[in-house]
Amino acid sequence: MAKFGIELIIIFLAVFQSLGFIITYIVSVNDNHVTPGFPYISDTGGKPPESCIFALVCSISGIIGFVIVYIRFQHVHQYYKSKVQRLNIISVVVGALSVLGILIVGAFQDNTVPLAHLGGAMMVFVFGNAYMWIQTVLSYRINHERHISRIVIVTRLVISIICTFLLIATICFAQTASHLLKHNENKHGGTFIWHEDDGGFPFHLASTITEWGLGIGFLLYFVTFHPDFVKIDVSVSILLRSQESDHVTVTESSPLMM
Repeated sequence: MAKFGIELIIIFLAVFQSLGFIITYIVSVNDNHVTPGFPYISDTGGKPPESCIFALVCSISGIIGFVIVYIRFQHVHQYYKSKVQRLNIISVVVGALSVLGILIVGAFQDNTVPLAHLGGAMMVFVFGNAYMWIQTVLSYRINHERHISRIVIVTRLVISIICTFLLIATICFAQTASHLLKHNENKHGGTFIWHEDDGGFPFHLASTITEWGLGIGFLLYFVTFHPDFVKIDVSVSILLRSQESDHVTVTESSPLMM
């Protein structure tokens, strides 16, 4: 039987993904693939060798993210299912779609398959933002039964509000910058390296800054699950099939059964 402190996976995700994107940023700037300062997160993983690191970070983060979303679903389902069952199901579906977007972003780089990459990015941000709001509402609705810290609920609400603003700002600034851009990527050697004399550069810079803020906000929201995950254990039991039955019997030996 395997038993571990599941709350550690949240800290690992936050640290791993942050370090991963910092590394891709350093490599891409060093190779002159992006504009120093605030390039888009995806642009830091658009060309080899940083694209390999970027894909690895997104893949591992996506898998861990899905595990967190699923455990959160099971946690709420087993303790509060009679009260918020429908909303909890919607939450896990929306969260899974956001995580799928991370995998798509990592698999399809911006400068190779831009349409798929953009679609994945929109899944991450739009469904991720919706997931935060649903979880915030869930936290409020189950607060009276399980006495979730009011500070945690308020923190989730504040992060959800800020990330919604950042999402809208990122999209608006990016569209404005794209409309005002005077030069195309061919002028800069086949890659998007923005300069201050490019049309729409201030809006481009604002868009990249808000995107980084949005990414940080998502990670911070996951970190707010830490107090909840500290209170639960996840156990996995593997038993051999009996000769009389074709089914595997799994026993529940902890408050949260997987």
